[in-house]
Amino acid sequence: MRKITEKVLAVLLILTIVFTTGATFGYAKTDADVPSGEIIYDETDPGYNEGKDHLTTAQFFAFVDKINAMFRNVFGFNIINENKIKIEVNGVMNDIFTEWTIKSGGTLDIIKIANCLPNFTDGSDKVCELLNINVDVLAPMFKEKANEFYAQGKTLQGLFFDFARMYLLQIDHMSLDADQNKKDPTIYNVFIVIYYKNGKSEKIKSDFIYDTNTHELKRKNERGVLGFNIDADDYTIYAIKNTWQRYFGFCITYDILANLTVYDYDTKRIYLTYGGKDWLFQIWKGIYFIANGAEIGIYNRPEQQIKTTVFQCAPDEDMMVMSLELYQGNRRIFYREPQLHWWVIGFSIEEKVYDAKYLTAKGTIEFPNEEFAELFVSSAKKKGLEVSCDGVNVAWTWAQTN
Repeated sequence: MRKITEKVLAVLLILTIVFTTGATFGYAKTDADVPSGEIIYDETDPGYNEGKDHLTTAQFFAFVDKINAMFRNVFGFNIINENKIKIEVNGVMNDIFTEWTIKSGGTLDIIKIANCLPNFTDGSDKVCELLNINVDVLAPMFKEKANEFYAQGKTLQGLFFDFARMYLLQIDHMSLDADQNKKDPTIYNVFIVIYYKNGKSEKIKSDFIYDTNTHELKRKNERGVLGFNIDADDYTIYAIKNTWQRYFGFCITYDILANLTVYDYDTKRIYLTYGGKDWLFQIWKGIYFIANGAEIGIYNRPEQQIKTTVFQCAPDEDMMVMSLELYQGNRRIFYREPQLHWWVIGFSIEEKVYDAKYLTAKGTIEFPNEEFAELFVSSAKKKGLEVSCDGVNVAWTWAQTN
C-alpha cells in the first residue's frame, strides 16, 4: 500500500512542479558576445517595480470549470468529475503548504490543488449492487493480490488491484500528514490516511520525508519527483543529480524549440576546450511560467574537429561544486548552496515574475585546477559576465541589462 501513498503524493507534487515550471524548455533569447552591463536598479522602471502578473491556482481552476461547463452544455456531461476527494492537510504538511501559499501571494495553493483530485470511486456502490459484488469478500482478495505483485516487483499490476480495491470500498475522504521518525526526530515521514464510506480507514506510509535540518521536502534515496525536490526554506524547486533530463544531453535545438512554450528567459553559453573535451557551461535566468528562476549546467563531449551543438550532460567524474543565487534588485529570491552537481537550478514561485533583464544571477564554481579555471574566466568575460578567480574558485555575476 505504500505505493498508493507514493503515487498520490507524486501526483500532488507533479501538479505543483508542472504548474510551476510549465514545460521542459523555455524561450531563450539569442546569446551574444556583448557585455551584460553593470548592476543597475532603475526604480522608476515599472517592470522592475511591479513585475508581471501570472496564472494563479484560483484562475486555473476557474478555467477548468469553464471547460467543464462547455462540455456539459454541448454534450450533456462533464469532462472532469465534479465530485472530488476531500483531502485534509494536517500538521507540518499544512504548515509548509500554507506558508507557500502566503509567500506566493495565493499563486500556488497546494491545498486547493490537493482537493482537485476527482473521486474515481464515485458510484461504485451502484456498480457493485448491479453486479452483485460482495465487497467484504472481494476487497481483501484484491489487497492480497496487490501485495503479491508488489513482492514480485510488479508495481503496475499491484497498483491495479489496489486501486480496484479502493474503488470497491469507496473513498470518503483522505488526510495528509507527517510524523517524526523515531530514530531521527529531525526527519518527518509523510503518510496518508484513507477513510472509506464503510467507516474503516487505513494509514499508508510513503518514501516522502521532510528534513527539518535542510528544510527539504523530498523522496528518500535522491529519487525526486520528475527529477525535482522542494526546498521549503525559500520554497524553491531544484533538481536532483540523476534527474531524467541528464540522459538527453543538451543542444541549441532545445533553446530554439523553447519559443513554443510559456517560458521567457535569457541565456549565456560559454564554450571552451580543455583536457581533450569540448565544454559548454550554460546559464539561464528569467521567467519559468509562474516562477522566477535561474540555472547553470555543465555539458561536455570528446573534442571534435567538426563543431556541433550536441553535448552530453557532465558525467559524475566531471561534476563540479557549484552554487547559485538569484536576485531582483537587492532582494535575494533564492540561494542554492555549494554542491557537487552538473545542473544547479532554482525555480521560486512568487506573487510576481520579472523579465530576465530585471534579475541578477550569481554563482560560484570550483574547478579541478587553476588552468581550467583561468580558461573559463577568459571565455566567460567574452560573454559579458563579471568574473573573479581565486585559485580554482571562480565567482561570476550576470547582472541586469539595459
